[in-house]
Amino acid sequence: MGRVKAVLKSCKNMQDLIVESTPLTTEDEQQIAAMVALKTIEIKDLQNESLTGSLSDEAPVLSRTLQDSCHLVQPSLHAMLDYQDIHKQWSCGQEWSCVLINGIPDLVNVEKLVFDNIKMNEATAKQLAEGFKNLKKLHVLNLSHLRDLGDGMTDIVNSISLWLKDLKEIHLVNCCLSGTAVNILAQNLSSLCNLYALNLSDNFLGNDGKEALHKLVDSLNVLPKMKELMLPWEDKADSCLIKLLQQLERMPQLTKLGLKKWTITDSEAGILGK
Repeated sequence: MGRVKAVLKSCKNMQDLIVESTPLTTEDEQQIAAMVALKTIEIKDLQNESLTGSLSDEAPVLSRTLQDSCHLVQPSLHAMLDYQDIHKQWSCGQEWSCVLINGIPDLVNVEKLVFDNIKMNEATAKQLAEGFKNLKKLHVLNLSHLRDLGDGMTDIVNSISLWLKDLKEIHLVNCCLSGTAVNILAQNLSSLCNLYALNLSDNFLGNDGKEALHKLVDSLNVLPKMKELMLPWEDKADSCLIKLLQQLERMPQLTKLGLKKWTITDSEAGILGK
């Protein structure tokens, strides 16, 4: 238990932490939450040991390897934990404890936060939103492939609008984004003047989606630095295509545009290509 904790304790000056397909215990999460010097936290395909069973016999060997690796890369202040090959028998997407989420408000130096393919419920999402208040240095936020959030994503978008005004990149991909949440974001885009990447793809907006999408497109002109734009979709997303084309004419700096699952004719695609 707590193998990752032992590794992390040996890397006292670590600033970048990437955890991929790695079982985490409550002790591991407590250790991560205590690492207030962290500037990057990326957690993907989280597996929680308390929900899936004990580590295999290979874990102590891997732990020693990671300690050596962590020591070697410490000058560059980067460590990556990847148990994927060894722990293929573990199932991904287990719901994690709230220990790390509880500690988010203390990680005030974080500049990049990524939670990808993690099973998170509505209550945990609301708690995460509350913790954003203290992350004044956050520049990149990536919450992707998160399911069962309910209204929690609305709280997260509200918190982004209120507290994370220095964000440069927002990636909310396939994460229960609703028309209500997009509407809130559209109303507050003007406060995110440094934003140059907005990825809301793979989100079906459902009720009120058409109105929210129109408002989002209308508000794009307040983002002079926008380079990447990936939009969500709804059944009649193409109804705002003409308006979007007009906005794109005012965004010559845009280098990447995503309209996944939009219904676009060949002629309209030709106009977009120009």
